[in-house]
Amino acid sequence: MRKVEFAPDQLGKEAYEIYSNSDYNFFVDENGMYYGAIGNGEKFQLGSMKDVESFLMEG
Repeated sequence: MRKVEFAPDQLGKEAYEIYSNSDYNFFVDENGMYYGAIGNGEKFQLGSMKDVESFLMEG
């Protein structure tokens, strides 16, 4: 599993703004499954890139 740093063109404008101002870290595994974590806390499964964006928008 590796940590992911999103670029502005990978998320919608509003989702990217939320991401860039948050304490969330995101990770992706070898199968393309995304996970999130608050700071260095326990990881939680999100799913696809679309799920990451939905998570940020609903957060």
